[in-house]
Amino acid sequence: MTVKGLFPYNFLTKDTREFKGAVPDIKYFNNWNIRNPADLLKYNQLIKRIETENNGIWDCRQELEKYLINDVEISYDIMMKTAKYYYENYSINISRIRTISGLAFLIYTAQFYNSKNFPISVTTGDLEKEIRQAYSGGTVDGAGLKKLLKAYLESISPMIWMDLVIRDIKLSGKMQT
Repeated sequence: MTVKGLFPYNFLTKDTREFKGAVPDIKYFNNWNIRNPADLLKYNQLIKRIETENNGIWDCRQELEKYLINDVEISYDIMMKTAKYYYENYSINISRIRTISGLAFLIYTAQFYNSKNFPISVTTGDLEKEIRQAYSGGTVDGAGLKKLLKAYLESISPMIWMDLVIRDIKLSGKMQT
């Protein structure tokens, strides 16, 4: 298993990327606190590793490269495990999916949706305009409000959309009431 590692984000600048010397102070590590025993332990372990591997010389470029390579390897491992999960459980190759909502839609249509009994039709005209207006309205109306209220307004947009679709189906005579 690849471990991401430790890197002092707040230390790195254009001028320090070639730095070689003592491990930067703990204050340069994001959200680390010298008073926190866990942070102090990690920091001291890093110092010991540098002393053992590099004679106490911390090389910014070398440490950054290690950190970034580990980051890419971890991301790759996560992607492969995720791809394997969806392939084994749903027979879906996620490499062709761009978004989580696209993945959810594909799983739903592949595993649960009966397109013969309930075909999805393309909505156009006035109904499409109303749906689009309702969909973006939650986001616009929520601007400036607290995040919770904004999230609520955004979440009701699909409900409005569904009501409009049901109304359209009823008006077309395809649904008995």
